[in-house]
Amino acid sequence: MPEESKPALYDSHVHTHFCKHALGGMEEYVAQAMLRNLRGIVFTCHNPLPAPMLTNARMEQHQFNDYLRSIESLRSQWSSLLDIRRGLECDYHRDIVPFLDDLLTRQRLDYILGSVHPHLAIHADSFQAEDFEAFARRYFDLIAEAAETGLFDAIAHFDLLKCLQPAEWNVVNLRETIHACLDRIAACGVAVELNTSGYYRPRSEMHPGPEILRAMFDRGIPVVLASDAHTPERVGDLFPMALTLLAEIGYKEISYFVGRRRCTLSIKTAAASLHHRGRAATQNTGL
Repeated sequence: MPEESKPALYDSHVHTHFCKHALGGMEEYVAQAMLRNLRGIVFTCHNPLPAPMLTNARMEQHQFNDYLRSIESLRSQWSSLLDIRRGLECDYHRDIVPFLDDLLTRQRLDYILGSVHPHLAIHADSFQAEDFEAFARRYFDLIAEAAETGLFDAIAHFDLLKCLQPAEWNVVNLRETIHACLDRIAACGVAVELNTSGYYRPRSEMHPGPEILRAMFDRGIPVVLASDAHTPERVGDLFPMALTLLAEIGYKEISYFVGRRRCTLSIKTAAASLHHRGRAATQNTGL
């Protein structure tokens, strides 16, 4: 196989049925990753929460080990064709930092995403702002605080707010707040993902948008590529578009994590590898 056709790129944000809101079997996500000619995927289901916090959109505590065993089973089965890694997307909340610290050190993981979903019940007491800009300041302060804990390798869907209140979102009005947040993230060396799922949401723009990506580039913040797939067909979706956007902004490389260690890949190599499709994705799956 020519060097440029070898699988090179990871999808570093993929969900499973353990989240209770993702569709399809885990093997279907694996098959799609191979059809996209990816080198690997990282399963990143939403973390369990301590009782009595609601767990209607994430795994229960007693399912955590089953989740990890399921990934290991797939990893053993497909090791010669796809690199399958163990990750987690963790909602940051100041009150559960000790719980998260224990959870994340109990098992060896490859990649840990930090996120804030302000519309969830666990954040009900955090967002009592009277207007959108105050709401946004609180959100980005929590994002920066999450990065500063040292618990996470990267931040997920950085500008999620633009999907929650699209009519109110104005990146120019929020520039000072966003830049202050990015300064804090850059200072602690945490990466930020480019999440292609935003393209299908109300603003039709990836997370984060171009203006924020340019500010990240100016600060040397590493970028991890991710689909945030909740259905198998979205694994690796829009990656060529995302790589083109990053190259236009000035990025030369993207990052991925293996064993909590950041690795880099040139955008040129990543883009070339995606032009080659059609590996034996369904071999031994019965799909």
